[in-house]
Amino acid sequence: MEEISLLGSIELRVRGKALAPGSLKEACVLAVLAVECGRVVSTDMMARRVWGQHPPQNARTTLTSYLSRLRGRLRRATGGTPPIASKAGGHTLTVDRDIIDLHRFRRLYRQARAIAGTGDDQHALELLTEAEGLWRGEPLAGLPGDWARNLRESLEEERHAVRLERVELQLRLGRHREVVGELRELAAARPFDETVTAHLMTALYRCDRQADALTAYRSLHRRLAAEHGSEPSPRLRTLHERILRQDTELAAVPRYRDAALNGTLPPDIPDFTGRDRELRQLLDPEQTGVTVITGMAGVGKSALALHAAHRLARRFPDGRIHLDLYGHHPQRPPLSAPAVLAELLRLTGVPATRIPADPIRRAEAWREEMAHRRAVIVLDDATDVEQFGPVVAGAPNCRILVTSRRRLIGPAGARHLSLDVLPPADAAELVARIAGGGLDRRVADDIVARSGGLPLALRLVARAVPAVPGTDGLVGEFLTGVRDGAARAAFELSYRALDERHRRVFRRLGLLPCTDFTVATIAACADLPVEALRPAFDAMLDHHLLQEHQPGRLRMHDLVREFARARSVAEDTGYERRRFLLQLLDHYLRDAARADRRLHPHRRRLLVPRTPEPVTDAEARRWFREEWRNALSVADHAFACERQREGVLMVHLLCAFLETQGGHTAARQALETALRAARETEEPELVARVLTDLGFALFRLGDHTEALQRYGEALPIHRGLGDRQAEAETLDRVGMVLCATARYREAQAHFQEAWALYRSAGDLHGEADTLAHTAISLWHLGRYPEAIRHLRRALEGYRAVGDRRGEAKTLNNIGEVQRQRGYHRDAMRCYLESSEIFQDIDGVQNAAIIAGNIGYVHHYKGDYAQARACYREAVTVFRDTGDRRNVADTLIGLGATYLMEGRTAEALIHFQNAEELATQVEDPYQHTRALCGMADAHRMNGQLQTALDVYRRAGEIARDISDLYQEARAHEGIAQTTFLLRGPNEARIHWRQALAIYQELGVPEAKTVAIRLQDLDGVDHELG
Repeated sequence: MEEISLLGSIELRVRGKALAPGSLKEACVLAVLAVECGRVVSTDMMARRVWGQHPPQNARTTLTSYLSRLRGRLRRATGGTPPIASKAGGHTLTVDRDIIDLHRFRRLYRQARAIAGTGDDQHALELLTEAEGLWRGEPLAGLPGDWARNLRESLEEERHAVRLERVELQLRLGRHREVVGELRELAAARPFDETVTAHLMTALYRCDRQADALTAYRSLHRRLAAEHGSEPSPRLRTLHERILRQDTELAAVPRYRDAALNGTLPPDIPDFTGRDRELRQLLDPEQTGVTVITGMAGVGKSALALHAAHRLARRFPDGRIHLDLYGHHPQRPPLSAPAVLAELLRLTGVPATRIPADPIRRAEAWREEMAHRRAVIVLDDATDVEQFGPVVAGAPNCRILVTSRRRLIGPAGARHLSLDVLPPADAAELVARIAGGGLDRRVADDIVARSGGLPLALRLVARAVPAVPGTDGLVGEFLTGVRDGAARAAFELSYRALDERHRRVFRRLGLLPCTDFTVATIAACADLPVEALRPAFDAMLDHHLLQEHQPGRLRMHDLVREFARARSVAEDTGYERRRFLLQLLDHYLRDAARADRRLHPHRRRLLVPRTPEPVTDAEARRWFREEWRNALSVADHAFACERQREGVLMVHLLCAFLETQGGHTAARQALETALRAARETEEPELVARVLTDLGFALFRLGDHTEALQRYGEALPIHRGLGDRQAEAETLDRVGMVLCATARYREAQAHFQEAWALYRSAGDLHGEADTLAHTAISLWHLGRYPEAIRHLRRALEGYRAVGDRRGEAKTLNNIGEVQRQRGYHRDAMRCYLESSEIFQDIDGVQNAAIIAGNIGYVHHYKGDYAQARACYREAVTVFRDTGDRRNVADTLIGLGATYLMEGRTAEALIHFQNAEELATQVEDPYQHTRALCGMADAHRMNGQLQTALDVYRRAGEIARDISDLYQEARAHEGIAQTTFLLRGPNEARIHWRQALAIYQELGVPEAKTVAIRLQDLDGVDHELG
């Protein structure tokens, strides 16, 4: 039998064909058995459900007849024993509950709710959609009687609950347009259901239909008042108030809300003037998609796009994004199309580890991220359509404003807006706003006439003229009246308004390869105190030569930067320019080295001059967060200026920070450039160091084969240099790759070799690293006492050198091993100690590690609700950072918690998700654990053959990777399942194999299996 359908007319499906259940009464008997599948239904209960509270006197005989006919039909259709068994006092249907659509519907609903709790709304939506798809009409259609009617009404309520949760998920995912029509139908069918009305109001509001949302509320309000004399609930009244005040947080889709609130749009321009016609065009609700704004440099393209974007933000509440494409940056090449996508994905909140390296997959990731997202995106200074074409193609619901100095053809469907200079009236208004009322009217008119209406020139001159003595209408000295040169003339006027010391600083800024900078950076490069330079920067801000785009961080318009660079070439000597850039490079190297030493004091690094200035942890973290991109730009500039060694050092110093923040893709790209530069230096130490760093970045990205190749290149160089510590580090990292791919014995050999080298070099920290890593391989090989000894020695080493991070990780690993050995109190103590340390250490994953550890503590104590909450918190962090291996591990913990609660459906879906992730990251250890969990759930659900097949798969993988514990788990599961299927004889051999392994490992499961075998054959297996 393949399926029993209750969610519609009662049907059986056998060998692909529908089979009528017989008369209505026979169909009712089948329905009763199917609803209670696996449970015994007494004859009295069956009679009441078929005939009501007053069954006929011959009900028992008639039921026997109905059951006999059902058995006959099933026997003829299947050719086997019918699955209706008679037991003491009643009857039972002995089939897999999942072939009954009602039970499958309920199982999918439970799984969806559990998965939604981990933050995977998309998967939960798919499960609910599948559940709803099982309905074919009115449930139990045609069945008479009170039982059928009451159950029918109850099932309709279940269906409605599923429908509402599915709609809520669609709203959370930004699919509000898809549900408006359905919600209107639901509101008509259930006019007093406030949840339906709340969903409808929210969907309409997010569709820019505020008036319709308010009308839906008023309609419900009138109905409640007229028919029940009541008011809407406080929840609905609050929603109504939020819509009335046009709450932008409500308009944003929940999953995008954080990214939307932390948008990257620079502040709006307070004195923006004119452009009324252009703004009407850009803000027209009928205009969607992309608009390309073109015009000459300085004409105000970026200002218009930015001002319009702020006005559009309310209608596109899921993101406010600004990205400079560097089309005309004097020091940086334009961003490529893949780089644009990577930056946008990062700005929308996608972790660096989840941004694909392949351009095609990256474009797919962008399409997936933006499929239902309404954001306003400003792409500033584009060079060609190819640069931003994939962005437009992947964001169908977004408003995209592109600026370019070039006249661009395309992309398809784009609108184009050619921007000209300001008309005289608007230009005069802008000058008046900037200069204030004190500017002579003749001077103001002269500025407008001679600047050609170019906004950038107007801004600079209007600010500069009052500061230049003796102008009095002599603006013509500075403005040629030729539009193409107006900006340069305006720059010249502002430049002359500065005193000579300030001009010198201004010229230096034109040489910077950084996108932004601080006063402190320039002061350090000029060998001057910050306070001595602050007046210069204040003057440049006053004259609009600089912009403070974030508190304390400054940048230049690219035209201003070009002008400053040109002035430096004209007025400074080549020696002065080179000296400034070398000072900049030295400054970044010093700061990077200082921050790196503070946050990673035990890291083995290339020799960089030490700096005496102390720095706190917070200062070091802030420097990396704010400056790492500039530091990479400085490294690129060093490579371009043939300062390869310094560029390589810069990249090297950034690696540890990028690794802790999940920036593995950025690290890989920078290191590949650094490797080419290092080879040019012909310094083997540089080459080997970069190869080792690159290998680790590749390892973190899951590219194990290439990681091993890079380590293979580095090893002979380290050996040739006689650098035993670098050789040891590389061998240790090779072992980590081998361990991640379950090649534990090979990994152990590499760890041992690395330990011997560290030992001979007297490197205590290196010894601790390799001892900790060796312990992991020993743990997987089932050598628990040795693993604990290695971990305790590693712990002593980390404490001796003061490495708190290493101490916390090692305590966590001791807890893992002790938990598996059955020493739960010791495991809990280690987890709590580890968590206390992690709370004091910065790092995006530490909070997740803490949550996972505390989750296990709650699990062990039997507080399953708290355990699930902790595991879900951990999963969210791991998923946000793209750490799929730890997501799989935590999902397995969640699945085990659900199993302990007897909630097999919820457990199964978590194990299945973990198995999929483990396959993706090629982690056979987690794969085996997930398979054993899946098999446990199938067995507890009565799906015995499926469980047996999955246990066997788990056992094969466990044997391949020599993981004794998981192999024993598989044997024990096979024994339990075989016992239920075929009896004790076939099961006994697997229990014996599990017992032998458990006894060898010394784990508490040995006692459980020994007792089971003793019950079977009367022999004390604990004594052999």
